[in-house]
Amino acid sequence: MSGMTIEEDLAQIQEAMDECGCKTVEKKGWFWNILHFIVMVVTFGTNRRFKQDYITTLGPWIGVNERYSTMEPLHKAELLRHEFQHTLQCVNMSLFFPIIPALLTWLIQGDVNVATNVFFGAFFVMCILFILSPKSCAVLGLPIMGVMYVLLPLPIGLAYFRWRFERAAYLKGMLVIARHNDKKLPISYVNNAVKQLTTGLYGWTWPFPKNARKWFDAALKCNKVTVELEVVK
Repeated sequence: MSGMTIEEDLAQIQEAMDECGCKTVEKKGWFWNILHFIVMVVTFGTNRRFKQDYITTLGPWIGVNERYSTMEPLHKAELLRHEFQHTLQCVNMSLFFPIIPALLTWLIQGDVNVATNVFFGAFFVMCILFILSPKSCAVLGLPIMGVMYVLLPLPIGLAYFRWRFERAAYLKGMLVIARHNDKKLPISYVNNAVKQLTTGLYGWTWPFPKNARKWFDAALKCNKVTVELEVVK
């Protein structure tokens, strides 16, 4: 068992999120309605419950569904740790942000030396922000992560970076469950992750179910977590 209670674990996750400037917002209003429609279109109708069933992270903002407030602490801790991982990924992606002003400088002035100076100057500023203002970094890293998440190398069928971002987030959530279950994890959590990432629910992120399951099995084993078959009563 974990050395802390579920409530303490949840509080610790929320505290880390607060330090990073994360804010939960309800999936209501025109923005989320448009995003819901886009998700439904790009998944060819496979995902019709984006607003109702999914929690979505955009930089430091975590969009929650209507059921979020009534979730049990363990389930809430699992989901928040998953989503917080996406915020941290945005923060990390912000370190690539200096490429943008450097590229614009090179395109406008055509001077490699000036562009290089702009890059290193912007990188120095990003390093300071990385330490002092993680929320700012999450915002600046969002468009970079967004392009990688949605488009590279393909938006559907072989979205390698989406696969990498999501598998890491799902793993973090699974480890929360295992932490409070004697380092054991019901196989349904692995099944769900594989289903989400290899079907239209996530836009056919990774078309290799066996490979996806193998990755989760290896990652969980590395963290000394035992995957258990669930007994049907």
